[in-house]
Amino acid sequence: MIRLLMWASLVLVVGCDSAPVDLEVGDLVVSADADGFLIETEEDLSCSTLPILVDTEVDGNRITVEVEGIDESRPCTDVPGPARASIPFPVTGSQPFFSLEVVKDGATDRYRYECGFAGCDFGPQGDLTFSRPGPR
Repeated sequence: MIRLLMWASLVLVVGCDSAPVDLEVGDLVVSADADGFLIETEEDLSCSTLPILVDTEVDGNRITVEVEGIDESRPCTDVPGPARASIPFPVTGSQPFFSLEVVKDGATDRYRYECGFAGCDFGPQGDLTFSRPGPR
């Protein structure tokens, strides 16, 4: 009996993980303004202050963002809303033109942001698999 209780206690200790578990990111909404790109979850979460974890690479005017999950370790406001990631534009000396590649679960969605004399234009490039253009 003692051996069985010790084994059950060990299972409970090993089976309990106190580290935060990443929420599923789900579909995304991508938008742009004069400062950069904003990536948000399409669905509201129970906490609006959670950031989307991303790995960002910049090569000239091309920005690649790999979505890694949602950081649940941040303080929560208990106000529903989307998780977010802000991606600032790199500093360039010319009229802004940026391409954005968002990578999630091995799939890639592409966007383009370009400004000229008539204003700025933002939109998808090709077919989208897990995101849509915003604003949300």
